Amino acid sequence: MSYGDSFAPISDLSGKVTGQPPVVFGDTKQSLCNETQSSELGVQHSAHYLGRSMAEKTKILIIEDEPGVSLMMAYLLTQAGCEAQTAWNAERGIKLAQTRGFDLIALEMNMPGGFEICSSLKENPFFQTPIVFVSNNFCEDDVQRGRNLGVADFIQKPFEASDFVPRILSLAKETATA
Repeated sequence: MSYGDSFAPISDLSGKVTGQPPVVFGDTKQSLCNETQSSELGVQHSAHYLGRSMAEKTKILIIEDEPGVSLMMAYLLTQAGCEAQTAWNAERGIKLAQTRGFDLIALEMNMPGGFEICSSLKENPFFQTPIVFVSNNFCEDDVQRGRNLGVADFIQKPFEASDFVPRILSLAKETATA
């Protein structure tokens, strides 16, 4: 996905012009920091967090087929000191999950191949990374199917940043100490 030159430069939270388009999630508009490097399949984010080295950062993979939502989730997590990487399709998500050491995966359950991604990863007995389903539509059958696959938690969209980030960090911390 490419945003092209159709967006006028915007400012980040410090007032610095970033040239990145705003991401809208619900009624909230946020601009992405200028450290965001976009690619066709995903985005790698890194944020320098006070007093923490890159080796200490919690690493989160976001597998979400809506780029705006994916980028907003990554933005929220990087602002909390995490390292977040996104994948916008099942193939890329599985590849990243299998080849990188993530502390947690946030997966859009209803994206094409959402359940299959989870099932494919959980089939490997050595795969221990917790998976959290994020969706705007959970029915009881989906929740039960997710539990049967070993999903750690379910987060309903839209969500408040003040709820999303602590839940993700708490789950990642729980599994790191287990």
